[in-house]
Amino acid sequence: MYFFRVSVTPSARGMGVAKAMLCWLESYAQTNGILKMKFVCASLSKNAKLYESIGHLITEEEMMTNPNGFLVKTVVMEKFL
Repeated sequence: MYFFRVSVTPSARGMGVAKAMLCWLESYAQTNGILKMKFVCASLSKNAKLYESIGHLITEEEMMTNPNGFLVKTVVMEKFL
């Protein structure tokens, strides 16, 4: 399963919403016989730490251009289920 962006509104951040969404995606993947999750996120330490806390590992680092034309350092993260 590949997904690209998980976002939480500022007023709901820090309440476990992103973690709950990722856990739901993981459960959905397992129910449907998907063996690996893979996604791209900004390499902000806060994001990566959240994903690492539930078993995702950084497998690649890359630069991407955001819609405003600025380069953004990103990481590819994976988890085998």
